Amino acid sequence: MEIFRKNFRTRRIQLGFSQTDVSEALPANLRYSQTTISRFENGLLCLKKMCELRYALESWLKKVDSSYVSSSNSNEPSSNKKKMRKRRTFFEDAVKTYLEGHFAANPLPDQEILMKLAHELNLSYQVVRIWFCNRRQKKRREDAEAKVPLPEAIILDRNSCQLTVRNASNSVETVASSHDPYPLEELSEISDIYPFQ
Repeated sequence: MEIFRKNFRTRRIQLGFSQTDVSEALPANLRYSQTTISRFENGLLCLKKMCELRYALESWLKKVDSSYVSSSNSNEPSSNKKKMRKRRTFFEDAVKTYLEGHFAANPLPDQEILMKLAHELNLSYQVVRIWFCNRRQKKRREDAEAKVPLPEAIILDRNSCQLTVRNASNSVETVASSHDPYPLEELSEISDIYPFQ
């Protein structure tokens, strides 16, 4: 059992399947959760459950191995394999600055310019194209955030008993107040109850 458990885990990883993939690929009558498969691989199940699961996993492994061999012979990608994500590209500061300069001049360059930039920076065309797509999206997000109005600031002038309201467009509006809404006596009483921290 121990040998199969270790071999199963190694083979599953070699084939590029996750524990969730395995649990979803099992037949409905032998359905086990990802947690159960993880516990099987780590030997954390009772012997009876390990034996039940071994039968299901052996049949799944044979099925996958046979489809993997037949698909590699026919040069077709396996339908069970998930498409691997491309690794994230990290740009040096000089490259970022260069791309930002081109973006400032032309945020929507054509294919010819993108190919020229890719060649100059020794990057693939797709990487440069996606950088410009992402940068345009960032610009749209920044523009949308800039359009959100700022809250109004209320300034209380204690000496003249006037309220000064400063709104988002920085225009100042003075409103006469009949009385001071926060008299000094009340503030001192409140500060005794709730001292500032």
